[in-house]
Amino acid sequence: AVVDDPDSIHRGVFVNQRILCVELPPPDPKATVLKPLDAGMTNRERVEATTGPGTCGQGCHSTIINPPGFAFEHFDAVGKFRSEDRGKPINSAASYGFAEGLKSFDGAVEFSLLLAESPQAHSCYLQNWMGYINGHPFQAAEQATLDALTQDSLAGKLPLRDAVIRIVTADAFLNRLP
Repeated sequence: AVVDDPDSIHRGVFVNQRILCVELPPPDPKATVLKPLDAGMTNRERVEATTGPGTCGQGCHSTIINPPGFAFEHFDAVGKFRSEDRGKPINSAASYGFAEGLKSFDGAVEFSLLLAESPQAHSCYLQNWMGYINGHPFQAAEQATLDALTQDSLAGKLPLRDAVIRIVTADAFLNRLP
């Protein structure tokens, strides 16, 4: 890969794991490194040729991992905006299957707006806070607290300060789980 090529796959993995709390399976043992870059082939075309339809990675990559990564295709490896990749216009459009359904977007701004409206993203954000504050990974016994916080967050009624207060005053925090 060229030094300034974005890493769409790892960006997609990050969004799935850290922003949407999606547990990804381990890579297929038959997975290969990205195909060599052909002249005139964009970064996205290279990623799709390696992990897209007809490859061993089509299941996870085409539907789960690659779409969020492609949202940020306009940004190179260090975040510098670019409108072309090897002389071709950037394609940052994709569709992602959120827990609430499939949604299409074109670029990072549209994808970010979908994340901001997504119950899945709100829940993950709060789940990450709960894990940090409680000092352990999220547990099923904390689901009621998470659900209530998520509803208030979606309704715009939960500033972060209030979320933290509610987490530390919840039964799951006050009565530490084993």
